[in-house]
Amino acid sequence: MNIFFYISLFFLLAVAGVSIDLYRFIARTKRPDTIGSDDMQVEHEVTNQFDAEDERETSTGWKAPDFLKRETTPRELPRPLEDISVCDSEFLPPVSNPLIICPPRLDAMVAAAILLRRYEWADVQVISKYFFIKSIWKLIKKTPRPDHFIIIGMEAGYVYGRRFIQTFKRVHEQGIKLAWYDNHTWLPVIAKNISDYCFDFLLVDQAIPISQLIQKRFLTTEDPALADILSTLNPSTETSRDDNWSLKWNELLHYSVDEGSPDMRARLVKKLTRLSPLKPFDHYHIRQYRRRKKLTREILAQQRYSVQLLKGKTMSILDIRPFHRERAPDGKDYFVFRGEKPTYELMNIAFDTYDCDCILLIPSLSELELIRRPDSDLKLSRLIDLTSVRGTPLKIDGRDDKVTIQLDIPRRRRFYNTLLFRWPLEIPALIKKIADRL
Repeated sequence: MNIFFYISLFFLLAVAGVSIDLYRFIARTKRPDTIGSDDMQVEHEVTNQFDAEDERETSTGWKAPDFLKRETTPRELPRPLEDISVCDSEFLPPVSNPLIICPPRLDAMVAAAILLRRYEWADVQVISKYFFIKSIWKLIKKTPRPDHFIIIGMEAGYVYGRRFIQTFKRVHEQGIKLAWYDNHTWLPVIAKNISDYCFDFLLVDQAIPISQLIQKRFLTTEDPALADILSTLNPSTETSRDDNWSLKWNELLHYSVDEGSPDMRARLVKKLTRLSPLKPFDHYHIRQYRRRKKLTREILAQQRYSVQLLKGKTMSILDIRPFHRERAPDGKDYFVFRGEKPTYELMNIAFDTYDCDCILLIPSLSELELIRRPDSDLKLSRLIDLTSVRGTPLKIDGRDDKVTIQLDIPRRRRFYNTLLFRWPLEIPALIKKIADRL
């Protein structure tokens, strides 16, 4: 009787693991924002031109006309914070319809909340940089359409190149005014061309928080709520509120970055601007974040896989699937059952924990992520031309600092390997290919 009970329990857990794997794969491949056919047609007017040029360059060696301006001026270079002045009262008239755009990062969302203290009538959108261009085309069609885009902390200028510049050229031609504030490293040619379409364009060094740049440009220290908003970045800072207020907001914002929808993130930015009290459901999200943060520490304490790359580099492997097998330092195997996934901070903490140059993340057997340490010189884009491993098709997309690897392993084999708590043969073979290339 007991044997059948444990066999049934094992089978149910395995089925649950495969179901979670499949759900995560579908959620990752599904585009978060649905773009209408009209928006796609407008976007294709620009992108099809570049696709045709790329194909022609590849097949014939022809070079597309270079419309980029390349002579930079001090306006496109990072500026010292002390050289930035406070904007005047006419920067945004009260009759305007501005839209504040920021990525889902804690510092950028706090900076957006600071800016809303001055322009309370503005709207907010929190957009991932990976869907930035798609979202811009959607916002252009929004009714009523914003007349100002104020973009904070978005580093997409390095990612999209000519297509990125052409998109904002079209935005500028449609009469939407642009303001851009960032603390990332930009290619000079990208910064030059984007700044030509902006009525205000400021870049600062990476060491300067984006919230500090927004504070210097738009606010003075006379705002009594400013210290409370900034304290969410550093919960140990003393404020006029109770001891746990800053910590709770810090954890809630971290949860929204990790699990929240774009609408939830935008609502939290507006609530933080007004210093609104937390609701019961916010406390529930905070408890979830704390559990996942504890799980993150446990995962980092358990991981034992490490691979030597060429030139003395090291790659660590993090398996974060709900059900899998780990190997302890003494060589013994143990089984892992997790009901939740770790926080998005896993990678940042992992690089501090492990002395490695890159980390291979395994959230499922069908999709993996390879992420480079920020100060490493590894070029992960060397892997993009890989198309198969052990006869199984794969697709690798990304750039030098991060690539996504999609393995076309049949669902039946993924289910079988999940039941046996082991990797498919393609994953060890892929790890070997990565080690040989990097």
